[in-house]
Amino acid sequence: MNIARLKNIERWEEDILRCIRCGNCQAVCPVFQELGEEPYVARGKVQLAYLLLLGRIKCSRKLREIFNLCLTCKSCVENCPSGVRVDEIVLAVRAELFGQQGLPLIKSLFFQGIRNPALLDRGARLGYLLQKIAGLNTCFTMPPLAQRTLKEELPAVIPPHKKTGIKAVFFSGCLINYVYTDIGKSLVRVLNRNGVEVFVPPGQHCCGFPSLNAGNWYTAFQAARSNIEVLDSEKFDVILTACPTCARALKSYYPLLLKEDRRAKVLSEKVLDVSEFLYGYLNINELRALQFSETVTYHDPCHLARGLGIVDEPRQMLKKISGLKLIEMNNAGRCCGGAGFFGFEHYDLSKRILVPKIEAVISTGASCLVTGCPACIMQFSGSLKTHNVDLPVLHTIQVLDRAYK
Repeated sequence: MNIARLKNIERWEEDILRCIRCGNCQAVCPVFQELGEEPYVARGKVQLAYLLLLGRIKCSRKLREIFNLCLTCKSCVENCPSGVRVDEIVLAVRAELFGQQGLPLIKSLFFQGIRNPALLDRGARLGYLLQKIAGLNTCFTMPPLAQRTLKEELPAVIPPHKKTGIKAVFFSGCLINYVYTDIGKSLVRVLNRNGVEVFVPPGQHCCGFPSLNAGNWYTAFQAARSNIEVLDSEKFDVILTACPTCARALKSYYPLLLKEDRRAKVLSEKVLDVSEFLYGYLNINELRALQFSETVTYHDPCHLARGLGIVDEPRQMLKKISGLKLIEMNNAGRCCGGAGFFGFEHYDLSKRILVPKIEAVISTGASCLVTGCPACIMQFSGSLKTHNVDLPVLHTIQVLDRAYK
């Protein structure tokens, strides 16, 4: 497979030419709203991509800086009257930049862990010890790492309380495996209560999207090829995630990365976010029998709402739980500014982008913030504390799990 050609900028020339420079993207781009300069908005990046395609500009440190300052939140795509897939153009340019310049040292070291999951495991254990012994956070936004990974805590096969015959593979992803193990345990408990047999393949590892998003499509290809071997070895009806980034990788990008392997397409058709699965699987009466006496507000993760089109399902489930009151915040779908590595590389800007979201959450008067993405949970949790707001941030599946108790 020619990975170098997969994200060639020429492939997106038609999209680039569809940009009419109307400026609609200026009104919705979180980065532009903070920086206010044309290169950092979608139409500016599209024009730079075109100049790169024509050979009028070359890959440079400045070009990398501009294209790194993109959340790939798809807000511009959603509001583009011409349907320009700006996020894909950004990924294509990042791939070109990677091909010519490689990646900074820190990113390269992290992606070594994607190629070698055992190395990532050892790094997580070391990080946990540093946090525990020295009280050291591994980075500004990183919450405490788990003492044991989710895959270490859970057996490979978890039988349900009652049998319905449904078998699901749980693809945990990195944050749930290394940090938010409680989310994974909640998912397993809720599925088991509803008769779903859960498989947690110990050989699964990072979905590869962080590498792909940085322009390193070859490492993403390696991750996809490795995961497909593990997942294909299991007999399952559905593959569930509680991380929309993982779902998007498995569903949308694995068939591209592994286009010559029919298993990738078959697998992609079985991938569902857990809220999407449960909304179609749980009956209304069962949801009404649950109890969660809190006033909550809901934040739409970018990869869940705009990436996968899942907006109503989590809300409808929450609304049906007895005692739960859902209050919508302003701009619930605006990006929180986390966006994986973006929040680490551009810490100050990331936190500035988050401020309007924090204000929107506070204005609802909710006692709990709910979302469907572990990366968004990480972004909100630390920042709420710095704003002196004592508000728990829960994954949708954690709310369901608590409502059962």
